[in-house]
Amino acid sequence: MSAIRPTSSSINVSGCALYLLGSIRLCTEATGFIDQRCWASNQQQAIFVYLVLNRDHIVSPAELQQQFWPYLPHDAVAQEVTAVSQTLGNILNLPNPILHLEDGYQLRAAIPLWVDIDEFDTLLVQAAAEPTADRQRQLLQQAVNLYQDDFLHDLPLNQKWIIAWRAHFQQGYLAALQNLSALYEQAGDLETAQKIYLNALKAKPITAEHGRSFLHLVQDHSSSAQTLRQCQRLIALLQTELEILLEDYTQPLAASDSPEDKIQERGKG
Repeated sequence: MSAIRPTSSSINVSGCALYLLGSIRLCTEATGFIDQRCWASNQQQAIFVYLVLNRDHIVSPAELQQQFWPYLPHDAVAQEVTAVSQTLGNILNLPNPILHLEDGYQLRAAIPLWVDIDEFDTLLVQAAAEPTADRQRQLLQQAVNLYQDDFLHDLPLNQKWIIAWRAHFQQGYLAALQNLSALYEQAGDLETAQKIYLNALKAKPITAEHGRSFLHLVQDHSSSAQTLRQCQRLIALLQTELEILLEDYTQPLAASDSPEDKIQERGKG
């Protein structure tokens, strides 16, 4: 799953920052955090997020229709995007922040935008390439700190692109915990290595039973080494379930699928 990379880890002057790992928060340099009630609906917010995730290309009306309203006419799609553009324009004090082009829609490239999920992916890539254990540990800790909760966790929509992106970041987060814990274990700090896994409770386990298993582990009085092994096995199980979920939501659709099931992933974003 590709992600647009940020140019900076801080909010640009006259720009804005968008937080998607946890509660949706949009922050502008001029006004600070924006009141969520400015959006007319959860659907409006979702359209805005979708255009942010795909801001490197023009999003066609057909693509938006497939992702959001399989049965809605194209004219109605245009009306929805216009409403989102007007709301965003009021927030940013910028006319026409969403370009209506011949082939579709695209967020205006001139908007300086920092997005936490871009930073999250960048930190994981940097950590994987970092040869120094101390620096790798710092990068992974920064990524873990960014993860406040699952992707768009408070947006009550079950659209396939949301579920796929959510699983993607859950996978990355669990992998970051594994790698960070391993670094502390290699340094001989088993207690910290064990505590790292407490963060796994931020990412909602696929089943409630797994959540109870984590709670049982942290309350257990077993040795740190034994608890670490149990946590590692549980994380591996969660990773396997996420892989299955992602496969289910990204595999080609059968010709016999109903229109509602034919919501294409377009690169999961």
